[in-house]
Amino acid sequence: MVADAPADSVRSVDARTVVVFATSEMRPEFTGTPPPTITSVDDLMRQGSATLITRAAMAGEAMVRGLRGGQVMTSIDGMKVHSACIDKMDPPTAYIELDNLSSLELTAGSSDLRYGANLGGSLAFRMRDPLFDAPLAGAAEVLFDANDLQRRVRFDASSGSDDLAVRAGYTYRAADDFYAGGRQSVDGSRFEKHNAALGLSYAVAEDQSLTLQGIYDLATFIGYPALLMDTRRAEGIIGGLTWKARLDHTTRTQVKLYANYVDHTMDDFDRSIDEVMNRPFMPGMYMPMVGTSFTAGALTEISHVIGESLLSATLDLSNLWAQATMNMEPLDSSVAPMKMTNIGDAVVGTYGVNVAWDLPLSSSVQSRFNARLDVSPRSLQDEQARSVMSGYVPNADFDRVMFAMSLTALFRFSLSDQTTFTTSVSTLERLPTHLESYGFWLYDPQSNFIVIGDPNLKSERSFGADVSYEIRTDASLFTATAFGQIIKDYISTKPYGLNDSVNNVPLRLQSNVGWATLGGIELRGAHTVSDLVRLGATVSYTRGYALDQQDDLPLISPLSVQVRAIIGDPTLNGEMRLRYAAAQNNISTFLQPENTTPSWFTADIVGSWSISRHFIVRASVTNLFDVLYHEHTSINDMPSRGRSFMITVRTSW
Repeated sequence: MVADAPADSVRSVDARTVVVFATSEMRPEFTGTPPPTITSVDDLMRQGSATLITRAAMAGEAMVRGLRGGQVMTSIDGMKVHSACIDKMDPPTAYIELDNLSSLELTAGSSDLRYGANLGGSLAFRMRDPLFDAPLAGAAEVLFDANDLQRRVRFDASSGSDDLAVRAGYTYRAADDFYAGGRQSVDGSRFEKHNAALGLSYAVAEDQSLTLQGIYDLATFIGYPALLMDTRRAEGIIGGLTWKARLDHTTRTQVKLYANYVDHTMDDFDRSIDEVMNRPFMPGMYMPMVGTSFTAGALTEISHVIGESLLSATLDLSNLWAQATMNMEPLDSSVAPMKMTNIGDAVVGTYGVNVAWDLPLSSSVQSRFNARLDVSPRSLQDEQARSVMSGYVPNADFDRVMFAMSLTALFRFSLSDQTTFTTSVSTLERLPTHLESYGFWLYDPQSNFIVIGDPNLKSERSFGADVSYEIRTDASLFTATAFGQIIKDYISTKPYGLNDSVNNVPLRLQSNVGWATLGGIELRGAHTVSDLVRLGATVSYTRGYALDQQDDLPLISPLSVQVRAIIGDPTLNGEMRLRYAAAQNNISTFLQPENTTPSWFTADIVGSWSISRHFIVRASVTNLFDVLYHEHTSINDMPSRGRSFMITVRTSW
């Protein structure tokens, strides 16, 4: 029997880890509530309870409980993929598609530190592995959305014998400019991209296998109406070789070697001359920019069952090489062009070890303990970049070694057969990112200031606790969670004291701005009324505050409510989703000035019909009432999609 399960499959899953499957076709045992219609990786993250920072019609940046950026760890089968764009146009999720994935494990809390230190949120994407002993099979899917004439084509094929398995997939997505509520066109929001994936597994021995996975993603254009520029071309190459083994009935291990390369080009060549001439930053000149990142790493996981307890260890080694440059090409031919280095050959290593112990303390008390240590040598290698940054950061330490230590403890009490109480405490440390440390002259379009990194930044240190109470019956599930943490040396921007002499735009320096707090509540409920009727609802609220600056933390979503009602069975079902977001008046006025946002309400209707085992049709109307709204985490108040009519047809064989 080949060891076809990853090493972490024997770990117990924390109650606050939400597992979202990419499609229902990935779950042969699926017999319960139909999953929501998921059409993109962004949808997948939203269904996992992530909030997205949106800058375009796709490629949103995930937030978990008000944490974002380097505060949230994103991994793809344990692999780290780093953005190449300095304007955050390409989060790691921009280079994967649903066709690549089997599931997403989103953990809101401090229990998962396997793939990197974070402050309480992680997104672990799982890729689809080729399957042994599987007949030749395939699937094709076509999607069309009338709002923006979006079209998506997906297909994959797979086959496996006793000792060899292969899988290949391809996705094409393209769309014209979309319409917001009231048929308001969001000009410049079109996109087009391709994604191809290949997997090959070989059974080395009865309990050992080798799997080679590769993804090639190419975006030929992505419009960013909320920013000054668009993605002209983005190329991502992701690959890994994994050895998996079941050493005996109590021990599993896997070793992965991986590398990925991201090449991102953005420009403002599609913007009107009037826009270029009159914008607040770099008026009168084009600003094409190129960024690249290369990441190589090794990941070793091992888990061992000792009686009724489970001991797991992860050795997580990775190195990042990143650079980015910008050309300034004046429309006035009498003005000489210039070039600027935004990331001057940054090299950041992260070498971490994580140990987790799942230990039953009694028949009714379970516990989990986590400890992670990271060592991070880092440097800025370009001499010119070092010289220029030294003018803004005196005594900058461009070559340093940083350390981070994180500890967590979780206890789960079974109060009865139907009720569970869970509590956890943690002290977590998060290292600064390469952009926070070495980014130079980065423009923030929402707050209209220029940001310069600080190589001397300290790590963020958080102290947190959360509690949850769960009631589960044959027909119902209810969970209430309260969480809070205080963060020392919170990283944000502070005024430098000068304005840029060319643009008259304020300069800001990445800084440790003191203490900050984050806290909130989450309520989840589901109830099966009958075999044909299911109901579900979620309520979430987060509040963040910078104590030293006496300012609300930016980009914190307001109170939100989602209600889901489903009628039908897995063969034929209909669903209505209602979403509400309250007004957000608790906004940042100093750290990253933002606007208040009004409340909004939307309704979606989704229907699914499995005509046969091999043919499925889905249809939906989202934003049924064509509401004009924008989520608080949309950059520059970019509006959300208006009424959309979508149909998906999938066939398999």
